[in-house]
Amino acid sequence: MATTRTIIAPNTNSGSGTVDLELLGIDVDVDVVVDPAVTAVEITVSTSDDTGASADSVTAAQLHWDPQNGILVAHVQGNDANSGTTVTTGSGRGMSVFQTAGTVHGQMTGMVISGDMNIVNGRVVGGGQALAVQRPAPVTIQARVPAASMVIARTQSAAVRTTGPLHAVAATTQSGAVAVDASISVHAQTMSGSVGVRTVGAIKAQTMTGSIQINQVAQSADLSTMAGSIRAHVTGTGVRLAASSMSGNVSITAAPHAVDSLTVRATSMSGRASTPR
Repeated sequence: MATTRTIIAPNTNSGSGTVDLELLGIDVDVDVVVDPAVTAVEITVSTSDDTGASADSVTAAQLHWDPQNGILVAHVQGNDANSGTTVTTGSGRGMSVFQTAGTVHGQMTGMVISGDMNIVNGRVVGGGQALAVQRPAPVTIQARVPAASMVIARTQSAAVRTTGPLHAVAATTQSGAVAVDASISVHAQTMSGSVGVRTVGAIKAQTMTGSIQINQVAQSADLSTMAGSIRAHVTGTGVRLAASSMSGNVSITAAPHAVDSLTVRATSMSGRASTPR
């Protein structure tokens, strides 16, 4: 069984839309997919659990249409930041070991928990005891949107991924990665999450320790990080690009036709910085 909720915006005949996704305190996957078959934005929140914390988070999620701003909203709040299995083991000498792992698919054989305990074919062999507690299943959020839509996302550990051409993406995370396929504009801010964009017109990206990689910049880029690396490739003419890192390397490249009109400033305090001119 599973717990699933879907909300669809009214068809405004605008040919695009906006989604606002806020995901806090819960293990989630966030995907925004451009679908030529849809004429209005829609959001589905689901989990494979039918009871428990994840199912409760899906049931209690705030899903609504904001007619004043034309935004489809999904706000999900939970208490668990990570999913997986927690194994607690104790030996006759009173030593305890705590191990947290992600979801294991298939069979697990011959796993050693501690020096005097083995688990073989699901049975404990040797001294000690073991207790395994399965945490709630992850929550999945998928937004299906027409081309040229806008995405607003705020998460803690959840990654934000988009597929297809969008008008604008604004993503803020703590440790979640931001991965954008294509957008006219991108604004991304993370603490330790990485930022990766395939193609963009104008972008502003800032991280503390996460890396930044932009495969194609057509108009402008303002990229900064404290300890992460920066890689960007310029494909448009007349591009203005600024990239700075305190300790990471900065590498800026450009297509041959874009070099002469490129305005670039790349700096790194203790790393290497390179530009095409």
